[in-house]
Amino acid sequence: MIGDFRQFDVPLALGRVLGFAQALIDGRITMEERLRSILDRLAGDPAPGAILSVSSPRLDIHFSAAAGTFSRQVEQPLSPQDGFRIASMSKTFTGTVMMQLAEEGKLELSQPLGDFLDVSNMPVADGHGRHEVTLQRLLNHNAGFWDFALSREWGRAVRKAPGNFRHPADNLAWAFAESEPVGPPGGQFFYSDTGYVALGLVIEKVTGLSWGDNCRHRIIAPLDLRSTWLEGYESPRSSLSHTYVG
Repeated sequence: MIGDFRQFDVPLALGRVLGFAQALIDGRITMEERLRSILDRLAGDPAPGAILSVSSPRLDIHFSAAAGTFSRQVEQPLSPQDGFRIASMSKTFTGTVMMQLAEEGKLELSQPLGDFLDVSNMPVADGHGRHEVTLQRLLNHNAGFWDFALSREWGRAVRKAPGNFRHPADNLAWAFAESEPVGPPGGQFFYSDTGYVALGLVIEKVTGLSWGDNCRHRIIAPLDLRSTWLEGYESPRSSLSHTYVG
């Protein structure tokens, strides 16, 4: 679930942080009480519920709690065990696997995307070649790719069937066919889901395994992330709370 986006008052926020720190020092509140207060303020409007987990063995902090409800339509209380979609935080998984493959000598970050995928339909800025779109530039969001997730048409399709799994190869083909470059490869930073979809397909090409299997074997299982699962690739391991966008 996602909260609203408001302007951040830096002096006010700093004052609250300093006040919080002093209260902790004075012993007037505990860390758990403060975290619970933050969590309670997060739930309600516009997000019906929120989950917060903070772990710091050095400070002996082990906090995990939920507030609010499962969705706007269901009054079922949210629990810390309910699942949340992590959305673009999965890009850290993709980046981690890419770096592991580079360390293993299975690819070079300087290689062009065309070494791994068919890029004959990939748009590129005038005066530049497709060979300039490298893995490193895709990782850095400066390959010149537009972000297909910004498309109104794409947004309408997602809202119409939000639970449908969309195969990455189909997503990339649609993005190439429907978009124009935002700049030359190696130029400006432009956050792009398109580039990371391409990187996920590179991972599959190099390893012969799905993106999901790579994340499971290389990251999730070694770190013993027992409640983490990959929607569209694995069976659910928890309930999945309602997702809101906006």
